[in-house]
Amino acid sequence: MMIKNSEKPGVFLLGMLSRRGWFCAVFALILIQFICSCGLSPDSNQIPDLETIYQLGSQSEFDRYLIAWQQKSRPIGDVEIEKLSGTEKDIYEIYQRFYNPTDLDQYCATDWCPEVGSKFYTGFEYYVVQNEVSYNVGAYEDHNTLVDFRPNIVLGKNILYLSDEYIDELTSFLDIESHKEDIESRMQFLNKKISIREGHWVGWHFLTHPEVQQIDISDDHDDALVYFRIGYEGGEAKLRKNNDAWEMYAAYLTWIE
Repeated sequence: MMIKNSEKPGVFLLGMLSRRGWFCAVFALILIQFICSCGLSPDSNQIPDLETIYQLGSQSEFDRYLIAWQQKSRPIGDVEIEKLSGTEKDIYEIYQRFYNPTDLDQYCATDWCPEVGSKFYTGFEYYVVQNEVSYNVGAYEDHNTLVDFRPNIVLGKNILYLSDEYIDELTSFLDIESHKEDIESRMQFLNKKISIREGHWVGWHFLTHPEVQQIDISDDHDDALVYFRIGYEGGEAKLRKNNDAWEMYAAYLTWIE
């Protein structure tokens, strides 16, 4: 058989390879479109959002979600601490001395103790801690906010810092207007790992209480007053610096919603 000039072996083989490469590329594009249309991801390590996890009813994916949340922000390190101002260091030390959800009885020096009970949070695997705190120094009402707040909480629990990203996602997930029919189911799903409570008047309590609403520090940085909330109640705690270490010597509830 004679081969025409346009059908020389090299040219013919190149044409076959080109057509095969073109076919493979088209097939790959079709496969990707199919995967996306099914709501799947070609990246098996990608963690779905909270809404998708809930719809799947997947506890294992929820575990992965919480682990990823925890890994996004670590407790403040020694190098970062050294870069803080004296007041900011005090804020961290005061908070770390004050905060202990595993024993809520320490916040009722009087006979009035939190209605949720002393051990309300002990069964939860994760504690959600505030990511910012308001404070004031001296007698003047010159309020400030310490942001990207990541206290080192050592209570044998996994710590999650409540950044704006997670406030937005949790708020959307628990939007009552959008999810009236299954809002209780959504709360129960979250409460398997973290404590979420409906607000008394509006909204939600995402934090593991006590929530520090404000810290007032004296001009000489030797005394501090912490205003806090536990559930639908709140109060004040008094701390004093002794040998460069903050000690809490009184805490009591003063109001209820």
